Amino acid sequence: MYNSRPRLYNPQKYYMGPFVVAFIRTVVSDRANGQTKEPGKRKPTRRSVILVLILCFFVLPSLPMCYALFSNYQWDMNQPTTTVVPDLVGLDLKTAGERARSDHLSTQVLGQTWYTDLSPGHITLQSPSAGQRVRFETAIGLELAITPPDVLAPKRAGNNQPDQRRDCGRQVGIQN
Repeated sequence: MYNSRPRLYNPQKYYMGPFVVAFIRTVVSDRANGQTKEPGKRKPTRRSVILVLILCFFVLPSLPMCYALFSNYQWDMNQPTTTVVPDLVGLDLKTAGERARSDHLSTQVLGQTWYTDLSPGHITLQSPSAGQRVRFETAIGLELAITPPDVLAPKRAGNNQPDQRRDCGRQVGIQN
């Protein structure tokens, strides 16, 4: 490919190394000769050369990194406070509510199930699941184990009298 301006795209112009080497050569050669460029100027000392080198190789390159770290810190501080969801499955409703409140979360019973091995009043399922990170005051949806309805219970043989059984805290009369 033809380049009409090769002097502008010379990669040596983009490196800091040749500049620093040229700077050091002029400082060292002027000091060795005992002359300065202007009669009223002081000679550059070894201290000033070291300060310029520190500025060029340590301070200036570290500025973008410091800005990135500060921006990351500001972003992190603006994020909402979060907590890890505890495992509530298998606990009774009261204990599950206390454990969730200790982690700055709330609970809400969203469903009930009777086809489980857990005794009534215990948590069978939770959402979000345990171990997930959520914001403070997030509501954890729970599914609660209950006793099966009397409709599903087997009928008694030879008894035509209504049977009184408990179903979720209310009395239900069932005909056999």
